Amino acid sequence: MPHPARRDVLFATCGFGRNDEQPNQPAIAGPYRSTDGGHTWKHLAPGMDVHYTRPMCIDPRPPHALTVPGVPDVRSSIRDEGGSRCVLYRSDDDGATGRSLGDPSHSPSAARLTAVAPDPEVVSGVLVGTETGEVWRVSASAEWVRLCDGLPAVQALFALE
Repeated sequence: MPHPARRDVLFATCGFGRNDEQPNQPAIAGPYRSTDGGHTWKHLAPGMDVHYTRPMCIDPRPPHALTVPGVPDVRSSIRDEGGSRCVLYRSDDDGATGRSLGDPSHSPSAARLTAVAPDPEVVSGVLVGTETGEVWRVSASAEWVRLCDGLPAVQALFALE
């Protein structure tokens, strides 16, 4: 995913996948940043305890907040004992540091957070979809407001202004 204001800066997420025989090595999983158009990559997990990441977004408006949900395992789900233990992380400094956007009900979230997109109505806010068919608006100050529920698992969000 390209940085909206700096052409050579790219972001990507990854996880351990389904290779259960390999030990979890934190420097492999999570968000990465390239500052040279993808030639080299730097791991960006300071302050983020992630072992598997998939969706991510970056707000096109300054300060260009990077938001990424992370779960302990590729199979983490609401069906697990204790739920998915998914945490939504945010970085305002291109991934140099990260902080949780968890509130009392989402720190961590029992439902896996399966989609994330910049909120077109709130700078630095995001819209988050879940495996349980909910869509949430999450502010930069970690306030969660449910926008809808009863949908099938939300795999992608595309917010229109």
